[in-house]
Amino acid sequence: MGIEIPVPIDEIRWVLKVSDSAPDEALEIIRRAYEAHGFPVEIYKVPWGKGK
Repeated sequence: MGIEIPVPIDEIRWVLKVSDSAPDEALEIIRRAYEAHGFPVEIYKVPWGKGK
């Protein structure tokens, strides 16, 4: 049995890391989709696939 810690739903936030080569238009579509369903989201571009 695990420990349950109640968290108000309005404090939950999605954080996404995406490839730095992802087009900004695609990120805006993703952001709108999450927010349309009531999920706040932060999207960060990070170096991807370059051996880092």
